[in-house]
Amino acid sequence: MEPIDLIQQKRELTAGTLKNYKSQLNTMVRLAGDKWWEKDPKVAIKAIDKSGKADTTKRSLFQIGLVLMLSLDEKEKGEMFRKEMDAFKKKYDDAHRESPDDVISTQQKENMISYEELRDYIDKVKSDVGEETGKELHMVYAILESLIRVPVRNDHAGMIYTNKRDYQHERKPNTNYLVDTVNKKMTFSYYQNDKTTKTRPQEHQDLPKDLEKIWKAYIRRWGIQRGDVIVPLTSNELSKLLIKTSEEYIGKRISTTLIRKIVVNHKFSDPDFKKKKAEQAEFAKKMGHSVKVQDEVYNKK
Repeated sequence: MEPIDLIQQKRELTAGTLKNYKSQLNTMVRLAGDKWWEKDPKVAIKAIDKSGKADTTKRSLFQIGLVLMLSLDEKEKGEMFRKEMDAFKKKYDDAHRESPDDVISTQQKENMISYEELRDYIDKVKSDVGEETGKELHMVYAILESLIRVPVRNDHAGMIYTNKRDYQHERKPNTNYLVDTVNKKMTFSYYQNDKTTKTRPQEHQDLPKDLEKIWKAYIRRWGIQRGDVIVPLTSNELSKLLIKTSEEYIGKRISTTLIRKIVVNHKFSDPDFKKKKAEQAEFAKKMGHSVKVQDEVYNKK
């Protein structure tokens, strides 16, 4: 019986988790040889350590070793893989010290990933977008690519695809739009989804060329017409979908709030970069808050 079948006998796996587990198990065979799970775990652990792969990948391989051993009821062997995972977790925590608990919650700490891991996650979703892909995953991919550039809240919810003329003459209040100006850049026009304020300020983003191509590919693939709701979800539904997708792909609950923290910390934690106050101020405005709030709440270092 194949390792993945052994795991499925003990666990109910989502499609995303199943795919990741299969990939990790194949990697383990390449690194440690056939039937590595029947050998002394030290063989597999040594192979992972010497693989030259990124720490995040190594941690995932130790995790699949643990999952398989527990599925085989090999608790003692499983603990050897768990020990390696814990060592990597400590290494990560030491390198990414969090700010006080009033800035980032315990649940967010448990789900925090680095900017590089966020990029890797989005690339995994990208690799699944193709002819056989459903509309929902394609939509999630386009939204994630948008959020890693400018991490708004759930402001893509209910977004309508339109052109410049219709936007100027027929736009509705408190409605988000993706405006196609044809020869010019696409513009994301949105009312910031901030429940702490009575008014919802309107903001605009001109999409960079690479992001514009991603949204246009989504529009063409699914036959979306001007006037159609391009993201047919409420803010709450979008939040749940993003969390569900990240759990399936990487086992983490990555919300828009967490993406905001990850991206801001990546862009503005470097002391030299903080000299660019004008750039930070513009970025904070697009996110829907002040530089002061950005530093105190989202920038953890």
